[in-house]
Amino acid sequence: MIIDFYPKGNRCKDMLSESFFLFLENDKNKYFFITLFLLYEEVEASLSPVHDDEIVKHYVIIRLLEIIKNVYEDGLVLVLDSLYEAPDFAFLSPIILAIKKDYDKIKIVHVTSGLDADSFLYKSCSFPYSFFDKRLLNINFSETVDRHFVCFNRALKGHRIKLVDELVNRNLQHYGIYTLATLPQSQRVFNNIKKLNLKNPSIIPTYYDGVVTSDRNQQWNGNFDVLQSALINIVTETSYEATIDIDLKHSFNQYHYKNIVLFPLLNKGWNNYLLTEKTVKPFLIGQIPLLLGPKGYVRFVQDLGFDVFDDIVDISYDKLDPVERIDGLLNSLEKLILNIPITYINDFRNSILDRLQKNREHAIKLMDLNFQLSFFEVIFRDIIKHL
Repeated sequence: MIIDFYPKGNRCKDMLSESFFLFLENDKNKYFFITLFLLYEEVEASLSPVHDDEIVKHYVIIRLLEIIKNVYEDGLVLVLDSLYEAPDFAFLSPIILAIKKDYDKIKIVHVTSGLDADSFLYKSCSFPYSFFDKRLLNINFSETVDRHFVCFNRALKGHRIKLVDELVNRNLQHYGIYTLATLPQSQRVFNNIKKLNLKNPSIIPTYYDGVVTSDRNQQWNGNFDVLQSALINIVTETSYEATIDIDLKHSFNQYHYKNIVLFPLLNKGWNNYLLTEKTVKPFLIGQIPLLLGPKGYVRFVQDLGFDVFDDIVDISYDKLDPVERIDGLLNSLEKLILNIPITYINDFRNSILDRLQKNREHAIKLMDLNFQLSFFEVIFRDIIKHL
């Protein structure tokens, strides 16, 4: 059995290669492994000057077909890795269809973190990849906090817009700090969002210390002093099983919230749990997280062994439907912060320091190589079973 890794890069090596080799070394199939994010970067760099994203995606498909042509043989299993990056659903569909058109007998496994793609011809897996980035270990506890909560939102997503709009409606912004749409957005996006008739349209964009570029290091090495300045971290995870249709063209299966419409993504979206650095950071820096993800996400994180402080935080919102879940989270936030002085918040934080420290230790434990290998073994057994 041969495994090829293309393109070669540290992300592949650190996350998958060792465990893949250990588990599949005696398998009779030939596996060809491609990290889509690195392939995208390679193609993007080859195009000069820089082209529109859709053009880059077009050439990614062409390049991918060229690569497969050079390695194809009967019994080949193509492993598409989107573990590190949040996969673009609209991008993955034409990739799979293009491969199947030219190689109808090829076996394809798509390993992803949060995208529910069972309606396509491949298997998706959920995976807490953020535990594997050692840069998170550089974040330490602060001695005191000077605000009740933080809520950082880089990319525009429907559940984030809805949450921040309602947070401001309730006049809770004075208890903490929030950002929204700090990643550069196109003017088209802003024009479409105007159609939503938000109660507080000025929330888009909201910056703290300027525009966040798409540079991965800047995202990870942001202003941690600000991040650590609160006891509560409102985490709006990447995955959420409903979105805002900013063109307002659809009229089915709608969740209404005032003038905002959330549309379920059914089986073609973020129905799986995608645990990213957003969830991991609060546990590493001594915060109580309020986690907003797909239904049951808080329980998923708790089952990983973390203390979600359910004796302190009302986590019943975790069982609610998309719009009600956001309102429920903010209800829980109000119970924790309304009319509560920051001196009390610090005293309370000191009283639970041992629990906060245990969460940090648990997160570090999950970065251990043995845990990585055992977790990947579960994924790979699942992959083999579905081939």
